Amino acid sequence: MMTKTAKYSVLKLIIEDTLSWAALGYHLQVAVKNRGIDSWLYYITMTQGRILLLPLIVSAYVLPFCGAGVHDDFTERVFAQLKTLYECERSALLDAEGNNRVPLCPRNFDGWHCWSPTAPGSTAWAPCPSYLPGHVSGSSLATRHCSDNGLWDETMANYTSCTGSPYHDPSLKVLYGIAEDVGHYVPWERSSLRGENRMWRDKIDRFKNCLRYMLQRPALHLDDNRSMCYRTWDGWTFWKDTPPGQTAYASCPRFVAGFSGLRKAEKVCTLNGTWFRHPVSGNVWSNYTTCVDEGDLQFRNFVNLLYVIGYTLSSAALLFSLFIFCYFRSLRCRRITIHKNLFLSFIINNLCWIVWYSHVISNPDVIERNPIWCRALHVVTQYFLLCNYLWMFCEGFYLHTLLVVAFIAEEKILTSLLLIGWGFPILPAVAYAVVRGLDTEASDMCWVEHDVWYTYILSITVGFSIMFSLAFLVNIVRVLVTKLRVLNSPDNQRSRKAVRATIILLPLLGLHYVLTPFRPQSGGGILLVYEVISAIFTSLQGLCVAVLFCFVHDEVVAALRQTYSKRLRFRTTYRTFYADTSVTFVPKRP
Repeated sequence: MMTKTAKYSVLKLIIEDTLSWAALGYHLQVAVKNRGIDSWLYYITMTQGRILLLPLIVSAYVLPFCGAGVHDDFTERVFAQLKTLYECERSALLDAEGNNRVPLCPRNFDGWHCWSPTAPGSTAWAPCPSYLPGHVSGSSLATRHCSDNGLWDETMANYTSCTGSPYHDPSLKVLYGIAEDVGHYVPWERSSLRGENRMWRDKIDRFKNCLRYMLQRPALHLDDNRSMCYRTWDGWTFWKDTPPGQTAYASCPRFVAGFSGLRKAEKVCTLNGTWFRHPVSGNVWSNYTTCVDEGDLQFRNFVNLLYVIGYTLSSAALLFSLFIFCYFRSLRCRRITIHKNLFLSFIINNLCWIVWYSHVISNPDVIERNPIWCRALHVVTQYFLLCNYLWMFCEGFYLHTLLVVAFIAEEKILTSLLLIGWGFPILPAVAYAVVRGLDTEASDMCWVEHDVWYTYILSITVGFSIMFSLAFLVNIVRVLVTKLRVLNSPDNQRSRKAVRATIILLPLLGLHYVLTPFRPQSGGGILLVYEVISAIFTSLQGLCVAVLFCFVHDEVVAALRQTYSKRLRFRTTYRTFYADTSVTFVPKRP
């Protein structure tokens, strides 16, 4: 079972990712992006009751440009050495699985570089590590000799050409000791393939603070030789050496969605000198439930409920509209066919999100297990989301073509639009699924984490569709105003018609998402109002489209009135016919 903290983190992670993509046009309608309250780092130095204004001003104006934190060169060097050590060990495991029968000097980390397997009696060459002490020559190479017996020479590798000094103490004992303490939860920088995000940078900065502490302060040893809980890194927080029977406290990580950095997390050291293990999972456990803001959790649940209600109402209205379009033959034309496809994309997209909310987001255990079906549902949802946006683009393209082009082959245009609306989204959706599926680090938690570069495969497609739709709208309004001017319509009438056309086309083309980049950055009441309004507009877009382009449309209203009149005349005729043909028997009086 997932803890309450994990459930809240996942819920807010999903809820807050929606409108960040909506800002690019890619509204992953799960929630509103915040990634927790912005992790501004500030502190005020108090001296004899007075606040030192200079450090405050410097921190406010300089720290945002200096990154998440500043660390000394030694800490950065050890961090780079640890990263190389972990990568070398991982590569060594892959070498062992290969079962290479040729005797080679095995892959080995000498404290500075991970030397690849090398043939006996030869010399290995490698680029100079950038984190060597002193000035490193980027164009030079380091060397290491592999003996004839298939073992590396006992002497260190030669880094003379790198820095001018033949030997640099790598402090291997210290490195391996730190590696044992921090375990396998070290947050290395994202590679160029994965990209980097703020959460990852904050986590790295927090780990480097942990690393600096371990380098500057030796491990604590009790005088009576009792066992104790030794310092450790659990992936989020560094926990210091703690005597048995005591509880360690640490500030909550700001990079976790929904956590407050002003609160404290807890980790219990048991009486036998080991860290407390969770009774269900049996794993070493840190208590982060104290980091959760209960009020914010209730608000996120409320926003989630708004999405579900809005999608349900929109789906019901769209289904009824689709029935009307299919039932009346008088409404069967190419323009209505495009409307049908748009409505169908809305319906399927909304249903996918409802299933996603009800079966994934509301069940944190599913996210923790990460089954294949939830990842497949994620990909299918993204596909129909792209289809929805592409059909909005198709609506704008078709309307723009009718107004601008004099003679068009509507049958060919309809075929092209069908390929664009349903076929083209397959390409980015499949590319996204394949690329992300190959990365094991980004394949957990049912792929609810959207702050990875893979999502740009989807958001770029959506962004272009919204840009083109906006261009279509501007030109459509321009053409409309020009034609009204030719008809010598009054200025007020032209303005009213132009505004009316713009308002009607906004939900049809999905252009209300253009406003979502203007998201308040503060965590105050303005942001809460923005999230509620955004949830309402996002989830009720389908309802607005159904009302404007079906329920109040002149052709639909005329078809409904005609059907009602026919049925009314039929009932009247039937009653008259029944009255004329019926016989009333009146008994004779005796």
